[in-house]
Amino acid sequence: MAIVLQGAVGARPEAAEPVDFVRDVRPIFEKHCYECHGETKQKSGLRLDVKSAAFKGGDEHG
Repeated sequence: MAIVLQGAVGARPEAAEPVDFVRDVRPIFEKHCYECHGETKQKSGLRLDVKSAAFKGGDEHG
């Protein structure tokens, strides 16, 4: 048992692959965000399909 635990403690996780916007993020935005924050509609002034607009943010509230 000690040998098994020693191997588990000393094991290093593999480095995670870097996040790729097109592969990893855009599909989530397409499925959940672009309907309200895309080319034709920008609720609260937030547009997420254009990088510069996404970083600008939406309307200020409060």
